[in-house]
Amino acid sequence: TWGFENGWEIETKKIADFMSIQVSIVGSANKGKSFILGQLSGLNLPSGYNLKTEGLSIVFPPSPNIPIAFMDTEGLMTGIPLQGVQPENIEKCFLDKKATESLLQSFIIHSADIILVVVDILTYSDQMMVEKITQMNQSAKAEAKNIFVVHNFSHLEHVKDVEERIQKDILESFQTRENHIPFDNRDAKVDPERNKRYWVEYNNTKHASTIIHFVLAKDKSPAGNYYNKTTLDFIRDQIIVQTNRRLFKPVE
Repeated sequence: TWGFENGWEIETKKIADFMSIQVSIVGSANKGKSFILGQLSGLNLPSGYNLKTEGLSIVFPPSPNIPIAFMDTEGLMTGIPLQGVQPENIEKCFLDKKATESLLQSFIIHSADIILVVVDILTYSDQMMVEKITQMNQSAKAEAKNIFVVHNFSHLEHVKDVEERIQKDILESFQTRENHIPFDNRDAKVDPERNKRYWVEYNNTKHASTIIHFVLAKDKSPAGNYYNKTTLDFIRDQIIVQTNRRLFKPVE
């Protein structure tokens, strides 16, 4: 294995022969990227406000039934330690931070087959981030990748509150059409008419990407029980059905 002081261990034998779909997870700090990564990969990964991903982490699920390589980056727009920095060097610290974030974004967009953007309560900065990633994706020489925007309402416990955010953060803030996830009879206790939904952007003629929006709520809350399993299972299924599996070679 390769050991990382602030990250997770990666088994090199899996890197050598693991044909996978490669998924990049991006978003601002404390939006729940590591939580979502753990849910999609089946790994018990540390997450929380006092934990953060350092730089770039690459996660391989332990089961060949989940043929996905996840690339998780440090949250965007995190604070910069300025204690002890001379006043004349502060501007350079900000420029270095901006350059590092831009480099990481370019790398993961270039390397990924699917880009998963995590937001919470939508802000103007989130909208700009989605647009920037879409434009960077479109300008790449390779075929444009699909973009999944996960609205992770991790503080909302009630379905009514989530429905209000769906109206404001998805229907009013993006040009989308609602779609229903095919009903799974094995999950008959769940109402298929409401929580099995996703939203696809339709005014997307200038971008070759398909942009799909999904919703999550606070884990283990009434709203979380209502939305999360269906949404996470569907996202995982949409990733796995991709046919462009390849060996993970990030330096190529």
